[in-house]
Amino acid sequence: MGVFDNVSDLYKLQKEAKVMKKKLDEQKIVGESKNKKIKLYMNASQSFEDIFINEDWFAKVNVDEFKKTFKGAFKDYQKKLQKIMMKSFDMSKVKNMLGK
Repeated sequence: MGVFDNVSDLYKLQKEAKVMKKKLDEQKIVGESKNKKIKLYMNASQSFEDIFINEDWFAKVNVDEFKKTFKGAFKDYQKKLQKIMMKSFDMSKVKNMLGK
């Protein structure tokens, strides 16, 4: 196996990684607080896209309650992300990428 074989393998791996990244970027996830006052709009590659905060609630809430509610929305996002990642995790693709 020569140097060019390794370069070809690296190129294939890089190409597969770009495809996977694009799929993750396209997968939208909404993390929502239990009281529905905050929604985080992110994608599966963990990029922040938007946020919804109920304005009436926000005008009345204290900082500690806001933090708690925001954390709840983020935890919901993380749970949903974990489920998506487990569903899309395909060991055969990983083995193919690694040449095994």
